[in-house]
Amino acid sequence: MKLRGIPKTLLLIAFIFVLPILVAKLLLDQGWYEKGYTNKGVFFKEHLTYSHMSMRNPMLGLWQVAYVLPQICQDDCLAQLALMRNSWMALGRKQDRVSLVVFVHPDSDPLIKQQIHNSDLYIWMKTPKDFAKRFHEQELMIIDPLGKFILHYEGSKKKSESEKIMGNRDLMLDLRKLLTFSKAG
Repeated sequence: MKLRGIPKTLLLIAFIFVLPILVAKLLLDQGWYEKGYTNKGVFFKEHLTYSHMSMRNPMLGLWQVAYVLPQICQDDCLAQLALMRNSWMALGRKQDRVSLVVFVHPDSDPLIKQQIHNSDLYIWMKTPKDFAKRFHEQELMIIDPLGKFILHYEGSKKKSESEKIMGNRDLMLDLRKLLTFSKAG
């Protein structure tokens, strides 16, 4: 049977192929679809490297987990440094591809600066004056082997212990993915 000269099977086939496109268009236009992200951190909006900030890359060729040390390092700061160390140890055989960097403000607590400086686990870097404008205190970051700042995670200030642990877990999930898919570092 023909419907005005067009076979019903042809109309059915056209309907089957057009319907998903129309449904997808409706979902997108109405905002009912949320894009899926696999990363837990937030990508830096601008292309930012050590050289853009007039800093040298302390561990060229290695992935870096960086922490911005606050001027006054209290219990939450010390807990975050311990979490970083424990997370690095949890990397197992991939530890040799990652280094821990602590960005130290010139006015930071001298006792904590000395402890970090004496540690063989952390690499500490003095920050330039405009550094505080770009980064928040206690912010965590992942930096690639060439010195490009890739992901950042909000600081641990005013967070409960479980939120700090979950934040570190998110960082480690992203870092493990990067290490798995990366040939560098």
